[in-house]
Amino acid sequence: RSHDNTVVPTTAAITLELEPPTTELAQPKVTFSPKKPGQLRVLLAGSGGSHDFEKFFLGQDGETLRATKHMEVIGVADADEAARLLPEADVIVLSANRADFGEELFQKALTDFANSGKGIIALHAATWYNWKGAPGYNERFIGGGSKSHGLGDVTVNLTGKTHPVVAGLSGKSFTFHDESYHIELKPTSGAVVLAENSPDKVTKRTHPSVWIMPDAKARIVCISLGHDAPAHSNADYQRLLVNAVDWAGGR
Repeated sequence: RSHDNTVVPTTAAITLELEPPTTELAQPKVTFSPKKPGQLRVLLAGSGGSHDFEKFFLGQDGETLRATKHMEVIGVADADEAARLLPEADVIVLSANRADFGEELFQKALTDFANSGKGIIALHAATWYNWKGAPGYNERFIGGGSKSHGLGDVTVNLTGKTHPVVAGLSGKSFTFHDESYHIELKPTSGAVVLAENSPDKVTKRTHPSVWIMPDAKARIVCISLGHDAPAHSNADYQRLLVNAVDWAGGR
């Protein structure tokens, strides 16, 4: 009570419990812009473990593709978001090993995307045997896969086959520090191997590193290269990635 009077200073507070803002209001869903003539819409999708997907696959590879000036690129780490955006895209560059990319929602969206005649790049982590619950993925899109790898300076040797995916590279081989995936392709896959990694200390034999998967509807390129900075900053890797997206997108 205040001094010498009957007035009592009082503070009143009202607490309201409000519903949190919806995800749609807080983070508007990204979408592709209206398509321009000659433009490719490219969806980069990747997340998981053992790699810095955000920095290298969604980040640096995104910059490499945007630099062409004829590609609109959106990068997402979430499989459900990737599934939502797939119908709008011309090409998906998939590099992921997180479990949700092997679940039915994304796998069905990817199959529908392929069946509609679009382009698919399976990059590095996406060429692994990641998803036991989706065996059709490795069978159709990879033609096999990898369950182990080496690590060190990797020399990538072109096989001599003429194809737009390997056009314009600096020579018959190039080298950078990388994970050397021990890709095993099934004899029945029909894969056309465009480049092989030189033997590493683990298997002491060559393994495919760039190949085309024949498909009745989709254009599919598989690239096992691309663990971290030495690969993603390499001019031949960057040219290879751009070539692959252009070819898969029908340019």
